[in-house]
Amino acid sequence: MTKNQKTVCIIGGGPGGLAAARVLSKDFPEAKITLIEKEGDVGGVWYYPENNKEGRVMYDYLETNLSKDLMKFSGFPFKDDVPFYPRKNQVFDYLKEYYQTYIKNHSNVDIELETEVINVDKKSDKWIVTTKHANSETVREFDFVIVSNGHFKEPKYPKDVFGLDSWLSNGKAFHSKDFYNCEFAKDKKIIVVGNGSSGSDIANQISTVATKVYVSVTNVEDFKDKNNDPEFIVEYIPKIKSVGGDDSSVKLEDGRVIENIDYIIYATGYLYSLPFFASHISEKLLKQDQSGITNLWEQCVYKEDPTLGFLLLSIMVVPFPLAESQSTILSQVFQGNIDIATVTPSRDEVEHEKNYGHNFPKLSDIDFYRELQDILDKHGSNTFKPVVWDEVYEKKRKESVEVKQQRNEYLAKHAQKLHKENRPYYLPDNF
Repeated sequence: MTKNQKTVCIIGGGPGGLAAARVLSKDFPEAKITLIEKEGDVGGVWYYPENNKEGRVMYDYLETNLSKDLMKFSGFPFKDDVPFYPRKNQVFDYLKEYYQTYIKNHSNVDIELETEVINVDKKSDKWIVTTKHANSETVREFDFVIVSNGHFKEPKYPKDVFGLDSWLSNGKAFHSKDFYNCEFAKDKKIIVVGNGSSGSDIANQISTVATKVYVSVTNVEDFKDKNNDPEFIVEYIPKIKSVGGDDSSVKLEDGRVIENIDYIIYATGYLYSLPFFASHISEKLLKQDQSGITNLWEQCVYKEDPTLGFLLLSIMVVPFPLAESQSTILSQVFQGNIDIATVTPSRDEVEHEKNYGHNFPKLSDIDFYRELQDILDKHGSNTFKPVVWDEVYEKKRKESVEVKQQRNEYLAKHAQKLHKENRPYYLPDNF
């Protein structure tokens, strides 16, 4: 590294961190990049070693919610033999190949595995990053920091369920991040709270072996047809009001009491956290209720100090292409080609944060990708070219919701068949 060479620290070796390393190594070639990952391999949440599953977001029979054609990185397709919805191990293999192709042997990128970032602070014009590897701590200076540590670590639970703390402490209630497969559910009576991707998937899987599965949702009326279907083995119920202390009863908001519940699984999302930042920085970034990161431009650049960036905070998006688009934005901001003080996003960022936080509901993410591309087209001089959200990509994205719904209906029928055959869940090979 030359004396005046700019330095970039990327925290996290998941999809976001890998995208940043690829993009910056091409688009900011004069910079020295250090990617720091606390696990023994890259991949982030997709790294799911069989001998170390505890506390990881993945589970044994998991497939993606997006097709391989939609979720791929720029110019880097999945292999032909990978199914329409890749399995978790296939996504990990894809990320590993992406890493080996673009990052591993790049002369301007240093990779540090099994290394944890324990403190990040700003002194004068440098970021001071303290890391720990084995029993040794190292303190280094960087010009720029990109945070891509994910937001799937700290479980979020409802705060208004009386008695829940005791159920969590004795293991009768737990978060979906601790779900691995349906084996524990055999002959059990279980409530799954939440009907997002994980909640519906988990309910479907455990229904193959459980005695009864309930799914607690905000509006039961939305699921009236399913509750009236005699073939459908999952029952949708209102939100939980309280859980019994000495017994296994659960009281619902409509007054109904369900007896003899063995487990409650909370598929209720995650809180955002910035555990390694100095408090005077994290207090300005992290919302008090941990519902998101604030004071950001385009959800990726810290407004008070544009030498700090974030990746993939957004929800209900296509993450891999977005990671490359945001990384290209960060690269151009770091190099001074984009001035966030003079470039106004087409979205009202304050209004969006107030109403949606990091969410992009109802396919509004398409406009977000195009907004980033428009900024690059008008103000950037980037050599890396992220995915362009043209009419073809827009069509795929809009169709993805209906196609996945069809897939979920197919998987529900698959689970019904397994239940009748008294067989545990597995993913079918066909659609």
